[in-house]
Amino acid sequence: MISAGGTGGGVYPALAVAGALRRLYSDLTLTFVGARGDMARDLVQRANVTFDGYHEVLAGPLHGISRRGQIASAVKIALGVVQSLILAIRLRPQVLFLTGGWVGFPMAAACWLLRRPIVIYVPDIEPGLTLKLLGRYFAHTIAATVPETAAFFPGKRVVTTGYPLRPEILSASRDEGIQALGLDPARKTLLVFGGSRGSRSINTAMAQVAQMAGQLGDGRQVVDGDLADAASAPAPVEEDGGQVKLLQAGDGALAEEEGEGAGRGHEQMNPLPRNGVPK
Repeated sequence: MISAGGTGGGVYPALAVAGALRRLYSDLTLTFVGARGDMARDLVQRANVTFDGYHEVLAGPLHGISRRGQIASAVKIALGVVQSLILAIRLRPQVLFLTGGWVGFPMAAACWLLRRPIVIYVPDIEPGLTLKLLGRYFAHTIAATVPETAAFFPGKRVVTTGYPLRPEILSASRDEGIQALGLDPARKTLLVFGGSRGSRSINTAMAQVAQMAGQLGDGRQVVDGDLADAASAPAPVEEDGGQVKLLQAGDGALAEEEGEGAGRGHEQMNPLPRNGVPK
């Protein structure tokens, strides 16, 4: 059983791990549990991974919101734990793999009560508040991108795994990226992106950036590499007779770009070192 959500930074690693498990164990039963109304549903439906079931339970954040919102979230979490208990008793998972934060708390609490082993993945060096709680008191094993994360979980089993990447990114090549985006390989290319929650304002600003870069006349290509918020991206722009291109990119851009300016977004940032892209 896999539970993830909240942002793309929680869902994409879960999908990468699910895909790897599916390739390794053909007879494995994989179920996904998200929070009701969360963005995870759309990402799971679009993923190249087949799940045997998709379920949703109630959950809500407790940090960074108003007192009224915290009360509402506490009620949702309590109901979500009951829903998760019923779901876990019915499905009887052998292991719960959890990424993200508050979205997976009800399922983690249920599996802990039923004495099911819990493995969590921490993408950041320092985990967020919920992952710290889950890692210290609920998890059997903690997977981490870097070894420095172990300092936040004293006495726990922490395994450094690196960041799980999807096959689409692992197989992407520079030539395929150039062809897919219609770029000129002789010109320098700049990739700019934001995280799944912070991408809207960056996408809006990129139209103005492209116009300013076009006035420089140095032949650079600017690519908006947001992967999660397609609706917020500006329309494709070409300035100064094709001197600047601003368009929405996909996985191929992560292999093609020569230089990159990053806001947030684990799924966008972590493939870049593998492909030798300077930040």
